[in-house]
Amino acid sequence: MKHVLDISKPKYMFCSPLAYKSHEKTFHALPYIKDIITISERFPNSVYFDDLVKDCSVNYELFEPIGVDGQTDTAFVLYSSGTTGMPKGVMLTHLNIIATCNLKQSTDSNELTMFITPWYHTMGLLGVMRCLRNAGPVVYIPKFETNLYLRTVERYKIPQLVVAPPVLIAITKCKAEYDVSSVNIIYSGAAPLRVATIKEARQRFKNIKAILQGYGMTEATLAFIRDTVDMAHLSKAGGVGFVVKGCVVKVVDVDTGTPLGPNKPGEIRMKGSMAMKGYIGKELKEDFDEEGFYKTGDIGYYDDDKCFFIVDRLKELIKYKGYQVPPAEIEAVLLQHPGVLDSGVIGVPHEAGGEVPRAFVVRQPGATVSEEEICSFVASKLSNPKHLRGGVKFVNEIPKNPSGKILRKRLREMTQLKSKI
Repeated sequence: MKHVLDISKPKYMFCSPLAYKSHEKTFHALPYIKDIITISERFPNSVYFDDLVKDCSVNYELFEPIGVDGQTDTAFVLYSSGTTGMPKGVMLTHLNIIATCNLKQSTDSNELTMFITPWYHTMGLLGVMRCLRNAGPVVYIPKFETNLYLRTVERYKIPQLVVAPPVLIAITKCKAEYDVSSVNIIYSGAAPLRVATIKEARQRFKNIKAILQGYGMTEATLAFIRDTVDMAHLSKAGGVGFVVKGCVVKVVDVDTGTPLGPNKPGEIRMKGSMAMKGYIGKELKEDFDEEGFYKTGDIGYYDDDKCFFIVDRLKELIKYKGYQVPPAEIEAVLLQHPGVLDSGVIGVPHEAGGEVPRAFVVRQPGATVSEEEICSFVASKLSNPKHLRGGVKFVNEIPKNPSGKILRKRLREMTQLKSKI
């Protein structure tokens, strides 16, 4: 919390009771915060929101709004996921927000949609804003709990779900019976959605019309590659959709920066009206190329129909004897095993190979699958460089951020802790 506040140095903080109780000492210790304004509950050493507005009257004829240069002035500062390092402050302009909210809806804007992604995350904040901009009704759950989620779907007969893959995995694997027949559209983002998970979701939600995906990031305001309801017939299993209007995307060789053609994996780069202004306190040249494209750091490709597929993060690829091994591909195979509930894969040092894959596995409740079974299962489905030479470690949960991305640096820390014992 102190790290992200030191980036933007806010003068005023608006807090829910939960946020204030959790971070009161931190807030009061920071010299740049002038006032902390709490909502719905009064606290000592803070300003109560209702007190600010109860005797407030505005003469609209005399009111003058502050001028805004929409193309360059910052509207929001959101924070990158911090999956490979500390979060960075992403500056999004008014134009970024307007461009995103005016894109064609990925779901049916007139139908009730349920969100769970936090509002400090671009998928939650901009996803909800897009629905509200189109006068679409929204149900929001501030914290995920499997039975609560499914009970809410049943109670409100929700037709559309916006989820991160870990949520979809959890609700498809839940054995409890709920009436989820109202669900006809599922939109997934924030992390790769495995083909196996899509199949399981179709079995759980019998009346599903489409399971759509999107690919984006805080630095691009929201998804700049995605499926939409009216193009659902063009969506492909494992694909994340097509480039949205107002954006240009290229795939380049990771070493030379040369643009690549169809079906050739490389780094994805984007520019357009959804591309961020930049990071607070950081020069643009590090993150944008000479043509003004933002370097996403993600590896992917597009097929002959210009549908995009994501392979993995550039920084997360495992280098085994010169081969590039994507952890996400191994994780997708692990989730196919009936005894595996969840998984995460990282590279660990190896004297002969440089790096080898190690899997962290959460067993299904009651399952007794062994390390040998897991290794054999992966070896039967993937090529030699992708075998689990680093072994398997069974854990209670896979560490993830609120958007559903695996925190591989936490897995590496767990590996280091083990090596010291």
